[in-house]
Amino acid sequence: EVPMTTGRKWAATAALFLVLMAGILAGRFLFPRGAPAGPAVSGVAAPGVPEEKTVWTCSMHPQIRMDKPGPCPICGMPLIPAQGSGGSDGVVRLGEGARRIASIEVEEVKRRALHHEIRTVGRIDFAEPRVAHLAARIDGRVERLYADFTGVAVAEGDHLVDLYSPDLVLAQEELLLADRHLAATPEGKGNLRLAAESARDAALQKLLLWGVTQSQIHELRREGQARTVLTIHAPIGGTVIEKPVREGMYVKMGDPLYTIADLSTVWLYADVYEYELPWIALGQEAAVEAEGAPGERFTGTLAFIDPVVSDATRTVRVRVNLANPGGRLKPGMFAKVVLGARLGPDGTRAASALAGKYACPMHPEVFADEPGDCRICGMALVRRPDPVRTQEDTAPPRYVCPMACQEPSPQPGTCAVCAMTLVEEPAQDPDDPQLVAVPASAVLDTGVRQVVYQELEPGAYTAREVHLGPRAGDFYPVLWGIAEGARVVTRGNFLIDSQSQIEGEPSLLFPGGAGGKRTDGAGGPSGHGGHEGHGGH
Repeated sequence: EVPMTTGRKWAATAALFLVLMAGILAGRFLFPRGAPAGPAVSGVAAPGVPEEKTVWTCSMHPQIRMDKPGPCPICGMPLIPAQGSGGSDGVVRLGEGARRIASIEVEEVKRRALHHEIRTVGRIDFAEPRVAHLAARIDGRVERLYADFTGVAVAEGDHLVDLYSPDLVLAQEELLLADRHLAATPEGKGNLRLAAESARDAALQKLLLWGVTQSQIHELRREGQARTVLTIHAPIGGTVIEKPVREGMYVKMGDPLYTIADLSTVWLYADVYEYELPWIALGQEAAVEAEGAPGERFTGTLAFIDPVVSDATRTVRVRVNLANPGGRLKPGMFAKVVLGARLGPDGTRAASALAGKYACPMHPEVFADEPGDCRICGMALVRRPDPVRTQEDTAPPRYVCPMACQEPSPQPGTCAVCAMTLVEEPAQDPDDPQLVAVPASAVLDTGVRQVVYQELEPGAYTAREVHLGPRAGDFYPVLWGIAEGARVVTRGNFLIDSQSQIEGEPSLLFPGGAGGKRTDGAGGPSGHGGHEGHGGH
């Protein structure tokens, strides 16, 4: 390696000095400070003007505060005078040119209806109550298949298969014989007539148990001749999804013949992480987009939440009921699911739409406003509470600062920050709460502390620490910290925060301003954190 000559060292030093001076001049152009109160030279105040102590800082590490110039103790860069070191009013001021170059944008804090979204994926499946399994009720031989391939659509009552059975022929003959004996027995022959009625009822019951319909029995009696085959009809309308039977096969009682599924309604199963459980409840609306139906959006209802958490995935399985017009959703499809939870006045999930209604314990999708019986199974409906929130008829009043400086108080009084009189919090509609919300782009977050920059007037900005609820789309609900109607910076807030640190004003990491303690745990007043070890000296 060739040793660096003295001339080359001087050239490198001069180049570094020029770069540093260019950076300082650019910073002063972007963020000009106000003119001094009077002429001063080399830190000496003008006559009649009290001497102002200069604080020196590092442009790379604004947390450094020194009472004399020199190198930065972290990176070795020359210290520069800190703007605003003679006093702090907590306000950062930018000229019109600086605001234009930094692309500063502001937006008004408004009340909004907010929704927290849970995004997950799921799989389309059959709706279990709409699947019918058809089995042979008697031994016999398959004479003819009408529905002879899977996937065929059938309507309720359509013929499916002809089944020949000697036992069936014998049972029909028994019924016809009993009918003839009963018709030939006079009314006065009590015992004989009673025996004939018993034989008729036994034969009739046997046929019904074997799947012969009332209309088929009526046709048998009208013709007076036993049929050699039994025609089996579809119990429901739908699609044949399984057909293990073939023509000519012999089947025994209980052997499967068909499986038919009604696809007008399908189920979607999805997994929700356990930390998201407070945000879901029965009756929530779900938006579904299937991979096999691009561009279409289906709306369903959250109908079931599994009571068990999976040890392997730490998730809970949920079920969404979906209408399937046109059969576009097919079992086996993958789909994206969005569950929307409306936020309540306190920033948590609002009460479920089904809270307080009456539901069937066996069929939770059946609910009503008043007590009654389930239309499916006849069980008595029971009142369904919301497992997370309860409907409170009367909530104790809370008192808030008009400027939202502090947390709401249960007692009247004055604000500990601005000394304004606390006012009673206005009542909100629990069915459609409008929450004070700030855009997510306005929030600077260390993980411990959240700050927004409020515009006091064009070019004047101050940091406001805010306490926020969970993010809801592009907004955060404000629990307290900034009031409705305030204007907050949504673009350029990082640049304003950096200038605030350089000027020694309160900022994201230094709530106390110059010499303040960091709030992210990375260092104290000395600031030996963040870029520690950067550069050499």
